[in-house]
Amino acid sequence: MEHFPLQLGIGLGLALVLLCLVRLALRNSRRRDSNEPVLTEEALVHRKSDFTTRLQTFYFLHFFVAQRDMVVDCQVPREIWEQLNKGDRGTLCHQGGTFLSFTREGEVFSPNSAARSSGHIT
Repeated sequence: MEHFPLQLGIGLGLALVLLCLVRLALRNSRRRDSNEPVLTEEALVHRKSDFTTRLQTFYFLHFFVAQRDMVVDCQVPREIWEQLNKGDRGTLCHQGGTFLSFTREGEVFSPNSAARSSGHIT
């Protein structure tokens, strides 16, 4: 028990380093995405995943784009991750791996809106 504070400090330090590495990787990914064209294409929510550190959880939706026979992986806010389900079909708007919006049966899911809305993005 006398080494518990040391072990706790090392564990927290490693968690902080891991969080910084994840954030750095995401920032670099977004920079690369800014050079990509903005695409709007029909897609299917193929899979959902999340990655949890001691300090934060990251949420991902993996969209299958049949027209290009590929999966587009996007980090999304928790609220959107919770509202969309595997098998949902709609229109995905993205820039590389950066999620911009997903429209399902007239409902628009966008990081810019706190809740889903009907109609198109303005």
